[in-house]
Amino acid sequence: MNAAMQAVFERFMPAYLQHHRLSPDQGRVCAHIRDCRTEVLGGLQW
Repeated sequence: MNAAMQAVFERFMPAYLQHHRLSPDQGRVCAHIRDCRTEVLGGLQW
């Protein structure tokens, strides 16, 4: 996953969620995008 895309999700998702609801599937996808290539999903940071 592109680090810039993750930064966008981290920066803007909280404000977006204050005004919009996500389905469980959408929330899961957003969490996976946010966590992709991180220790949360087993990725290694070099």
